[in-house]
Amino acid sequence: MEEKSSGNNRSLPELAKSRRWCDPVRSTCRRSLYILLFLLLLAALLVAAVRIWFPGADQYKAQLESYLSGLTEQNVTIGHLETRFHGLTPSFTASNVVLREHGQAQPSLLLGAVDADIDVLALLRGKPRVKRLVVESPSLIVQRLQDGRFVVGGIGVGVRRKGGDLKRTLARLLDQKRVELHNAHIIWRDLKNPDASALVLPDVDITFIRDGKVHTLSLNADAGALTPHIKILATITGDVLAGPQAWDGDINVQIEALNLSAIPPVIAEAIPVKMDGLLGLKAESRWEKGGIVSGSADIEGTGVGIGLNDDHNSIRLADFSNRLQWGGRVAENDWELVSRGFDLPLQQPQIHLGGDLRLLRQQGKLRLSLGQLEIKSISPFLDALYNGREKTPALNKLIAIKPQGRFRNIELLLPQGLQSPDLFTLSASVDGFHSHPYEKIPGVKGISGSLSLSKLSGWFSLNSKQALLDYPHLFSQPIKLDQASAESRWRKDGDNWLVSVQNVRVKNEDIEADGSVDVALPGDYSISPRLKLDVSYRNGRGEHAARYFPDRIMSPKLVKWLKQSIKAGKVTQGSVKLEGPVRAFPFYHGEGTFIAHADIANVTLDYFPGWPPVKNSDISLRFSGPAMTITGSGGTFAEQTIRYANVFIADLKAKDNHLRIQGELTGPSAAVADFLTSGPLRGKNAKPLHGWSASGEGDTTLDLDLPLSRPSALKLTGHYLPRDVTLRIPGGIEITHLNNRIEFTENLVQCNNLTGKMLGGDVSIDISTPKPQRFAEVLVEATGSADPEHLQSFLGETISSALSGKAAWDGAVRITRQGVKMEINSDLKGLASSAPAPLNKPAKARWPLALKSSFASNENDRTTFSIKSRLYGNMVFSGKAGNYGLESAKIAVGSSRGGWPGKGVVEVTVDAKKLDADAWLDFFAADRGKPAGKPGGKKTGGKKAGFAKKLNRISGKTGQLHVWSREFGALDFAFERKAGSSVWSGSTSGDAIDGKVRFAWSPRSKMVDATLKHLYWPKPGRADRVKEKKEKKEKWNAGNLPDIKLVVLETRYEQMKLGKMNLVMKPGRSHWEIHRLDLTRPDMTLKVTDRAVVGEPGPAAETASAGKSSATHLNMELKSTDVAATLAALGYPDQIVARSADVDGAIYWQGGLEDFSWAILNAD
Repeated sequence: MEEKSSGNNRSLPELAKSRRWCDPVRSTCRRSLYILLFLLLLAALLVAAVRIWFPGADQYKAQLESYLSGLTEQNVTIGHLETRFHGLTPSFTASNVVLREHGQAQPSLLLGAVDADIDVLALLRGKPRVKRLVVESPSLIVQRLQDGRFVVGGIGVGVRRKGGDLKRTLARLLDQKRVELHNAHIIWRDLKNPDASALVLPDVDITFIRDGKVHTLSLNADAGALTPHIKILATITGDVLAGPQAWDGDINVQIEALNLSAIPPVIAEAIPVKMDGLLGLKAESRWEKGGIVSGSADIEGTGVGIGLNDDHNSIRLADFSNRLQWGGRVAENDWELVSRGFDLPLQQPQIHLGGDLRLLRQQGKLRLSLGQLEIKSISPFLDALYNGREKTPALNKLIAIKPQGRFRNIELLLPQGLQSPDLFTLSASVDGFHSHPYEKIPGVKGISGSLSLSKLSGWFSLNSKQALLDYPHLFSQPIKLDQASAESRWRKDGDNWLVSVQNVRVKNEDIEADGSVDVALPGDYSISPRLKLDVSYRNGRGEHAARYFPDRIMSPKLVKWLKQSIKAGKVTQGSVKLEGPVRAFPFYHGEGTFIAHADIANVTLDYFPGWPPVKNSDISLRFSGPAMTITGSGGTFAEQTIRYANVFIADLKAKDNHLRIQGELTGPSAAVADFLTSGPLRGKNAKPLHGWSASGEGDTTLDLDLPLSRPSALKLTGHYLPRDVTLRIPGGIEITHLNNRIEFTENLVQCNNLTGKMLGGDVSIDISTPKPQRFAEVLVEATGSADPEHLQSFLGETISSALSGKAAWDGAVRITRQGVKMEINSDLKGLASSAPAPLNKPAKARWPLALKSSFASNENDRTTFSIKSRLYGNMVFSGKAGNYGLESAKIAVGSSRGGWPGKGVVEVTVDAKKLDADAWLDFFAADRGKPAGKPGGKKTGGKKAGFAKKLNRISGKTGQLHVWSREFGALDFAFERKAGSSVWSGSTSGDAIDGKVRFAWSPRSKMVDATLKHLYWPKPGRADRVKEKKEKKEKWNAGNLPDIKLVVLETRYEQMKLGKMNLVMKPGRSHWEIHRLDLTRPDMTLKVTDRAVVGEPGPAAETASAGKSSATHLNMELKSTDVAATLAALGYPDQIVARSADVDGAIYWQGGLEDFSWAILNAD
C-alpha cells in the first residue's frame, strides 16, 4: 500500500530515486501489468484481424500468423481459428496460439484458448472493442536477461513496437469491457542470476471489468513456493492513464503465508537484508486523485528472521500480529499511518516496543511517534546488527554500559522527509534509566527526565528521585541521590562536542548540593576532554564525608585513614571547583585547577588508631591540587581544649603519605598524664604505667609528622607548660605545684629545675633522656624532704601516724618501655617513730632507708624497702587510678629478710628477742578505727583498706612474749585469716602456751577459742599490775572484751595447778559471766553450776563503777578424794586437814579472779 502511494505520488520523487524496501514491489506490479497488457494487446490484434477478415477469417489464418509474427517479432502460430455469431454479436475462438523466439524450440507464450465477443457498435465506429475476452490456460515465461533487461513472453519490456507506443495500446486494452485470464501458468527465470531456481506460478486468474468509468481488477493466484494464495481486488474510477489526479478507487490486497526466503532475487537483491519466515497481509485502502487517503492492514508473521552482515547473525521475530491504519489528505499530499498497540516482538536479540506507532507526513515533513521503547533491548540489537563487522568506539561504549529503562512518548521528526534524513530531531521522555559504568563513563540508576537531540545538538532535563551515581573511576561506592535535577545541553562545534549542565541540584541523607558542569569533548580521542566543575554544598553529615572523597585516585592508605578519621560532624557549607584536562587530574604539574573545601562543625576526627580523637571541633577541610589541609579550632583532644590545629597532607596520591599535625592545646593535666603513661607514644609493646595521675592545668604545643604507612617512623616536637600541676605516682606519692616548661620529641623528654612539692616538702626535679631514641629511657632525678602526713597514702595510716618530724631524701625515676623504676634513699634523720619496739626511733638516729619500686603493669607494680636489721618489706600494688592500692605484701620485723608474697597475701613476720604483743595490738587497732581491746585504746580513722585490714598472715618467733599484761616466755606462732573474715586461725608453741588457737579482734566480733596442750598463766609484773589497776578504774565496756572458750589439758593459774580445764566465759553488761567451768585433777573435780558472776559491782553502784567494790559469786560442786593434795595444788598446803570433801554450795569473794585468796573466801 505504501509503495503504491509512493509510486503514484509525484510529491515524493525521492522515493522513486532510491532503492528502498518498496522498489521490488513496484517492479513486480509493473511487470505484472506488462504481462496483462501484452495479453490484452494480443487479444486486441486478434479482434482487429477478425474485423478485417471476419466473414472468412479461418481462411486467412496463415496471413494472420504472419501479421502477428511481424507485430511481435516472434514466430506466432495458431493451431485453430473459428468464427461465429451469438445473435448479433460476432465472436471467435482461437486455440493453441504459440509464440516462439526465432531459432528457439521452447515457446515463450502459449495460449490454450482465446474466446472473444466483438462489440459491433464499437467496430462500426472504427474502434475495435470486445465485450468479453477470455484466455484459458495461458503459459507465459518471464525472464531477466544477463544485461538486466526484462522479456515477457519473448517481448522485451519497454521496446517500441510497430503498433504504436505502449501507452496508446494500453489505453485501448483498458477500453475493453471484460477481460478474463483463467488457469494462467507463469514461469519466472533469472538469467542474470544463473544459480537462482525458476519460480513457477501454477494457477493465476485475472478478471478485468469496465463499466463506464469504473474499472474493476481481480487477481487470484497460487504462487507456488512463494505463497499459497494471493488476492488483489481493485475498483478504480476515472482514467488511470491521465495521471494520479484523474482517478479514485479502492484497492484490497490479501497474501497468505508469503515465504520470504522464496522471494525471487530480482526483488530480494533490492532489499538490504535477507529475510525468511512467513508473512501474511490483509490490506484495505481508499484512494483519491491517485493518492491513498485511508486504509488499514493486518500483518501477521510466523518465524520471521532478518539476516544481517552476510549471514553472520540474524534478527529473529516472535510470532506477531499488528494492525495498521492509514489516512491522509490528498490536497496537500499528506498522510498518516497509525498502529494501535504496536509491538516489534524481536525474539533474538530481543527488543521491546510498546504503545501506538504513528507515522505522519505533513507539508513535506515526516514525523514518527512511538509509545515506548525498552532501552535494555537497544544494546543487544545493535550488537547483533554489527556482529562480524567492526563497531565504532561510540557503539562499543553504548553496548558496554548496558543501558536499561524506558523511552516514552518517542517522536522522530524529519523536516525534509526522507530526502534529508540527517536533519532529524528526536525527543522522548526517559523513565528509570540506568546503565553500568564503563572506563571513565559513570553508571547511573533511576534517571528520569526529558530528552531532545539532533545530529548536532541536544538537551536533557533531569528530574529524578531515588537515583544513584556509580563512578568507580573516582568513587569506590555508588552515591545515592534522593533528589536530582539539572538542565543539560550539548552541541557540536567543529570537530568537538560541548556539553553544558546547568541548574544542578542534588540532595540525599548526607548532603545538599547545586552547581554547574561544562565539558569539552575533542573529536580527536588522543586529546583529553576538558572539565569545568563548580559545585557548592551544605547540610552535610561529617561521619559520611568519606563517601564523597574521590578514593579511586587516592592512595589506599589515605582512603582508609579518611574513612576511619571523620566520625561525626555537620558540613555547614562547602564547594568544589575543578577546571582542566580530565586525564591530568588532580593536576600534579599545574595542568589545571582543583580546589575543594568543606566547613564542618562539631566534628569528631579519629585520625589514627590508638591516638585520642579530636572531638566537637570546627574544622575547614580543603583540597587544592594534590594537597589536603584541615584547619580547626575549638573542641577537644585528649580532653584538652584546642586553641588551633592544622592537619596537612602534601600529596594525596603518594604511596607514602605523611600526615602533618600542628596545634596548641590547653586543659587539665590529668588527661596529659593518662596520654603519656598509656598512650601511643609509649610504643606498641610498651606496658602501661598504672597508678599515675595528675590534676591542674597546662598548655601544650606540638608538631607531629606521621607517615600513614609507617606510623612507627613519626616525628614529634613540642613542649608542655604546667601551671601548678599535681602529679600522683604509684605508691600514693604526690608532686604538687609543678611549674616550668617540659620539652619533648619522639625520642626524648627534658626539663631542668622543675619545681614543686613532694611528700610534704619542696622538691627539685630534672628530666633527661640519657640515650635519645624512640621509646628511650627517661630519667627523672629529684631531691626533697618528706613528712609523715604525706607518707600516709604510701605507708598507710597505721605506720605514718607513729611518725613525726621530717627527713631529707633523694631519688630517681627511670621510665622505659617495660615500665617505671623508682629508687628513694634517706637516712631518716629528723624523723621520729613512736611505733612499738623494734620500730621505735628517736629523731636524731640515722636509719638508712632504701626504697625501690618497679611499676610495669597493674599486676606487677612492686616496691621493696629496708631499714637494715630492723625492717624489710616487699609490697605489690595494683588497680587503676582511683582504686590503686596494696595487693599483697610481706613485712619482716627484725633481722630476717622476707621473700615476695603470694597473690593476695599480706603478711607480717616477726623475729625478735622480745615482743610486746599488747603494744602492737593497740598499735594496729588504730588502723581499724577501734580500740585495741582494752579501755582507752586510741581511735583513729583510716582510708581505703588500711594495712591492718588487708593483713591476713602473722607469724614469727620471740624469746619473750608479753601479752595480756603478762610475760609468757618464748613462743613460735603462725596465724592466718581468709579474705573478708575477722577470724584468725593458727597455732602456738612455747613455754607458756602450746596448741591451736582461733581468735577475732574486730569492732563487731571479739573472741578467743583455743584447744591447748598446756596453758601457764603467770602473775603480772609490777608495771602490769599498775596497768591493770588503772584499767579497772575505767568504765566497763563489754564491746572491747572477747568471748572466751578454752579447752586445756594442763592448766596453771599463777601458783595454782588446776589440771584439765573447760572454760566458757563471756563479758556481760557490767561483769564477766562464766557459762561453764570444769576443772579435773586426779584428786579433784570442780564444776560451776548455774551462771557464775565474776567481778560484779557491789551495792553502791557509784563506787562499783569506780572499781572500789566488786565481788565474784560461784555456785559450784567440789569433790576431792584427797583434800590435802587438792589444796597443795591450789597453792595452799596445810590449810585444811581432811581425807576427802564433798562441797555443794555458793562461794564469793571481793574482787575478780585475780583477787582470789583463801583468806577472803566466803561460803554458804
